[in-house]
Amino acid sequence: MDTTIRELKQLCPEKLTTAESAVEMIKNGSRIFIGSGCGEPQRLVKAMACNHRIQDAMIYQMYAFSLADHIDDADFWRRFSLKLFFVSDLMRQAAFEGKVDYIPAYLSEIPHLFDIKQIGLEIALIQISPVDRFGFGSLGVSVDVTKAAIANADLVIAQVNPHMPSTWGDSFVHVDEIDYLVPYQEPWWNRFPGCPMKPLLKESATTYRNWLMTERRCKSDSGICPTSFSGISITKKILGSIPR
Repeated sequence: MDTTIRELKQLCPEKLTTAESAVEMIKNGSRIFIGSGCGEPQRLVKAMACNHRIQDAMIYQMYAFSLADHIDDADFWRRFSLKLFFVSDLMRQAAFEGKVDYIPAYLSEIPHLFDIKQIGLEIALIQISPVDRFGFGSLGVSVDVTKAAIANADLVIAQVNPHMPSTWGDSFVHVDEIDYLVPYQEPWWNRFPGCPMKPLLKESATTYRNWLMTERRCKSDSGICPTSFSGISITKKILGSIPR
């Protein structure tokens, strides 16, 4: 962690701040994008939720985890409106109760909605890996629509987490694209949701696992079936999963 802070001080000391100071930049009525799933900047989300100055804010997120901690917090729902592109099992009850709005859109369509400002964004809260000597950090295990949100948000706040791995492909973000950097180390979300393993499903997943070669990659989706398959195939030593 000390190495991360030292490198950021050399590259862009003026952008370094704490989570509490960073979320003070969020104005009332802002439309806020939060990084998805395992890439969720938990420290920034907690600081935002605890800042009672922020009112009438609208949150957009692909896959929410941390916000599930506030499902029963009436004060949170008075201050924030939550819009989700995918309702996870953690948020399902809140959706049934009308606390969460679901936006039906294909994953491939969401960046375009940001680009044409049909969904305008003032704030993007993201999480990246430690930056390299050229100033690039990686979105790591969760890229999905985050790059489009970064490109369209007026203000970008990034949690720099040494636990977040650097992944290749179109995952890199330069510090010039970020307004505030918050170094904070914490484990990123790594969770298989509980789901019933029916005999037929377990047999199919086992057959699938046996078919996989050690270095074969697979494409998976969300839901009971893909999760069950992933839970069994994760025993392979080298396996890359490419979410849709």
